[in-house]
Amino acid sequence: MTEFHLTRMGQTYYDRTVPELVRQLQRLNENLERRAAGQATADLVAAAERVLDTEIVPGSKATIEAFRELRRAVRAAHEIGG
Repeated sequence: MTEFHLTRMGQTYYDRTVPELVRQLQRLNENLERRAAGQATADLVAAAERVLDTEIVPGSKATIEAFRELRRAVRAAHEIGG
């Protein structure tokens, strides 16, 4: 059926269905971006709190790991933020 766009069903599909699908995909993408940003923020706060709760001793395993976690969280937040 090469003239689908000329039928009532084809016109409904192109005039209503496709634009609605695009709108719903945009909403889904926005929601996913907000969720990812929220999680990145929570991870960043948790990592910062871990650094604050760690006794900072240069070269100690606990200090190194706390700052590594903070760096990972910052990188993830930057990636989400663009």
